[in-house]
Amino acid sequence: MEINENLGVKITLLCLATNCLKRLERIRGLIRTLENMTWEEMYYWYSKCRGKTKNKGLKAFRILLDLKMKLQMYQMKTDKTFKIKICLLSVLSASSVVKLLK
Repeated sequence: MEINENLGVKITLLCLATNCLKRLERIRGLIRTLENMTWEEMYYWYSKCRGKTKNKGLKAFRILLDLKMKLQMYQMKTDKTFKIKICLLSVLSASSVVKLLK
């Protein structure tokens, strides 16, 4: 049985992201988040999670997925102040991801 490269990258990232998770709801959320990523983004994170700095890359990838999953969950909220708080959280988390990768 052969699988193409894109599917292999997606499966690898899925396994890395859900490796130590137990709650099915959280795993489903991460799967939905991963499905919304572009191929370029998946290949970028695959290289970070499998390269020389794979531990830092994996940690940053999990932080990013967690943040994206939370943003998707709260996207339907109508409270403007809540959306502003989530946007600020995303900026702060993004900067922490960048620090991890340096």
